[in-house]
Amino acid sequence: MAFYNSFSGANPYLQNQANAVSNQVTGNLQRNILPQINNAAMQAGGYGGSRQGVLQANALRDANQSIANATAGLQGQAYAQDQSLAAQQAMQDASLAQQASQFGQNLGFQNRQLDLTTGLQGQGLDLQRQQLAQQGNQFGQSLGLQRDQLAQNQNQFNQNLGFQNRSLDVNSGLQGRGLDLQAQQIGNQANQFGQQLGYQNRALDVNSGLQGRGLDLQAQQLGQQNNQFNQNLGFQNRQLDLSTGLQSRGLDQSQQQALQNFYSTNRGLDLQQGQLGLNALTAANTGFLNQGQGLYNVGTTYQQAPWTTINNAAGAYQPFTGLGASQTTSASSGGGLNGFLGGALAGNSLYSKL
Repeated sequence: MAFYNSFSGANPYLQNQANAVSNQVTGNLQRNILPQINNAAMQAGGYGGSRQGVLQANALRDANQSIANATAGLQGQAYAQDQSLAAQQAMQDASLAQQASQFGQNLGFQNRQLDLTTGLQGQGLDLQRQQLAQQGNQFGQSLGLQRDQLAQNQNQFNQNLGFQNRSLDVNSGLQGRGLDLQAQQIGNQANQFGQQLGYQNRALDVNSGLQGRGLDLQAQQLGQQNNQFNQNLGFQNRQLDLSTGLQSRGLDQSQQQALQNFYSTNRGLDLQQGQLGLNALTAANTGFLNQGQGLYNVGTTYQQAPWTTINNAAGAYQPFTGLGASQTTSASSGGGLNGFLGGALAGNSLYSKL
């Protein structure tokens, strides 16, 4: 019968222990108990009788009961140890699963926080970009209005200049020198207007350059902020990866330690079972030696029994036969009719007893 271990499968040591116990009890029955019962029955003259059968049946029942008790104890002890190990392993597995679940929840929470922070910062950058675009559009519109106003002023001046020129042409014959003076004044005004127009254009260019420079600076600041944000995000991701790796390493070490403890416990059980098997084998060998010594003693007794019987008979018949007695006779003993009759009577008595 194979003993099944519900935790680690079939246990080879358990079956060997049960076989060792069974062999020890059976060997003791066959080599010690049953020969003693048979020997006692032979000495009492009841060999093959009912009393001998009853004693043999009781011996067989006691041997079977001893085997059943020993194997039941071994099986119960192995089952209890397996259940204890299974409970410990189940508790360790549950603890590791709970740690893994908690780690996953913490990791998901950190990822959500990082996503939320990233979204908020991205929205802030988008708002700043929109504000810069609006400022650029407003500056472009203002610059266009200023250029349109300058063009209108230039057209108005050209119209006034043309009107004045036509007036000068009409009155050229009449005014003469006055026209030259007016032409000079108009030239001066044109030069002054050109200077003012150039000054306004230069101021507009300066303002455009300054505002463009400000937009470039703002764009550069946004780029720096974006780079800083990306660096911070990468640093946070590296920290999160490092934390994740450390926590995963901690879980791997815990699981490895649990497995090592489990294997160490099983190894200890294997050593204990192996020691039990060795003890059972040693006890069985001791029983075999005792049984051999008992058989040797019984054989010696059986071998010496005929000689003992012959020696006892010789001692009993010695007074009649003279066997083993001194052969020296006196002058007044033996011989004649008395010696012959004594010899005949002794021979007849020995023959009838044999």
